[in-house]
Amino acid sequence: MRLCDLPLVGGTICLLVMSVGSSLGSDPSEILVKSAGGEPLFVATVKRTTDDLFCEGDFWKQAYVRLKKSINLMENRETLPEAKIALGSLATDATLNLKEAMKCAVGVAAIYRVLTHAYCGHFTSTDDELGKYRANNLCLRQYHLAMNFLTEAFVKGGNRADWIDASLWPITLQELITEGQVLVQSVGSAFRLEEPEPDKS
Repeated sequence: MRLCDLPLVGGTICLLVMSVGSSLGSDPSEILVKSAGGEPLFVATVKRTTDDLFCEGDFWKQAYVRLKKSINLMENRETLPEAKIALGSLATDATLNLKEAMKCAVGVAAIYRVLTHAYCGHFTSTDDELGKYRANNLCLRQYHLAMNFLTEAFVKGGNRADWIDASLWPITLQELITEGQVLVQSVGSAFRLEEPEPDKS
């Protein structure tokens, strides 16, 4: 995904997308097979299907398709606002029933991870400071939600990161951790300042 020209406080959205070889926009098809002792043995190529979503029900298959379409919209600055609307609608649909959402926590985490990218990149150099401040707030809020759901997925998977990483959803545990570190470094300075007053003129 090429989002490197989208501005972010202290850098660019490229820091998020490209920092760890992001799974956004790709369907991993290679799995590193390890021995019982953890030594790498070989890389196996596998055919990915929606069964690898690790979520039951047609809704989640449809949600995956909607998420991929939203990611494609994020490729272009002009369609980024459309992507945000589509992602917001998807997140709402996915969490209407929280009990059901918890059954596909890894999928919901992936949705909020993509929302994090969308909000962090959804302002330009001509936006006012209040607009940037609010965008950063929304960006971090989506990240926190992604981490909350991913924690649930981690527990559901037997406290194993490889269970999350093997899913078809565009998310891995290490990616989200690394992106959180980048977010703190990139937008943290904005939150050490008082919230700017709205223009009342």
